[in-house]
Amino acid sequence: MGPGGEGFVLSIQVEIPGQAKPVTCSTRFEDLGVGDRLLVEIDGKTTFGWVARVPLELDWGGRKPRGKVLRRASRADEERQSHIEARRQEWLEIAREMVAEHGLPMRVLRADLTPSGGKATFFFVADGRVDFRALVRDMARRLRARVELRQIGVRDATVLQGGVGHCGQSLCCARFLDGFAPVSMRMAKAQGLPLNPSKISGQCGRLMCCLRYELDDPGRGGGGKARRKGPRRGAGGGNCQAGRCKKRAPDAAPKGPAGGGESSEERS
Repeated sequence: MGPGGEGFVLSIQVEIPGQAKPVTCSTRFEDLGVGDRLLVEIDGKTTFGWVARVPLELDWGGRKPRGKVLRRASRADEERQSHIEARRQEWLEIAREMVAEHGLPMRVLRADLTPSGGKATFFFVADGRVDFRALVRDMARRLRARVELRQIGVRDATVLQGGVGHCGQSLCCARFLDGFAPVSMRMAKAQGLPLNPSKISGQCGRLMCCLRYELDDPGRGGGGKARRKGPRRGAGGGNCQAGRCKKRAPDAAPKGPAGGGESSEERS
């Protein structure tokens, strides 16, 4: 608990290799700086990362950040991570080559490896269901490891890849959003925005999440009325539609890519 009182937690933003979106982690270290290497625990697993934003106090309302800083990384930790990262990139390229060899209509976006290298999880996108059972078996034999293929949706894929929105800033979903709230064309119409899909859709091809930001309703239900007399100024003082949206404090920790589609695992 930070010095700010009950409910306040000293937290930092940690970048994880292979992920565009930083993870919020609680910490007991007050002297961390941007770029410091760390070992953190996220979803019960120990992983390597580095500080993306220096410590700040957040009121989590009795909840806890998704991750926790365990300790600073040692030289041995950094060397081990360098080896894992090289293997991760190599296996990602192998996976893409094998997908092409099997002629499957899928695109592999990311590979996650356990520290021991005994298991690899590959995230991919596809337009529909894909029978990748033969691919999983061949990959397990070639990599000599347990292999899991996990299909994700286009929104989760955008979170993994990151990018820049129409406003010129990093995508909200890859920067601070906790999840994907419903967005409707009605929200754009209520704000007098052009109903041209190319102008109000994000990189994922879906309506932009920021269409909700201009609604008067402070809740996330989107049931409020849009302001007609000018853009709404949020807590950060920015207008998202004008490209000056400031980051909001996170409310809850996302769980990472959601395996909303097919998932399969094969042992070597």
